[in-house]
Amino acid sequence: MRLVYRDPEGSLLFDPSPGQMADILLTTGQDYWLRGGNGEATLDVIREPGESVSSHRSMTTADGVTVEYAAGQPSLWIKQPELGWYFITWSPPGEELVPYDGSSIEPFVVEERGGEPFRVPRACLVLPQTAAEIVREYLVSRRRSDVVHWRPWFEVELPLPGREW
Repeated sequence: MRLVYRDPEGSLLFDPSPGQMADILLTTGQDYWLRGGNGEATLDVIREPGESVSSHRSMTTADGVTVEYAAGQPSLWIKQPELGWYFITWSPPGEELVPYDGSSIEPFVVEERGGEPFRVPRACLVLPQTAAEIVREYLVSRRRSDVVHWRPWFEVELPLPGREW
């Protein structure tokens, strides 16, 4: 098995290093994160060709490269909904966990996933250096970093729909 980074436009970087990912997280502007629709990047575990690991989905790139995502492995979803702040989702099978600092959910940003807008409390956003550490831990161990407190996304009390977006 190996790791792949899929940038917001869908380009793939195989076996990214912690340094490469830190460079992306610490130096790219928001224009990078607004590319390709909803601006989400992912880190995933994929299987090697011929490896006897089951996959849960596959994708073929425009240039004909097929990537098979390893079943039972965690993903890390990365978005920059606001300049200088990241929204990261740790997604092991059947779960979605997000950083949550425990503060008010009222200040929020509006984000999009799958074409649908949703509200993300600023209490769930992290600074670039923290994002780089979360990503580093994933790359090194495929585990969730302990530099933040994680909470199931569906347990975060989201701002009520009556407020202006």
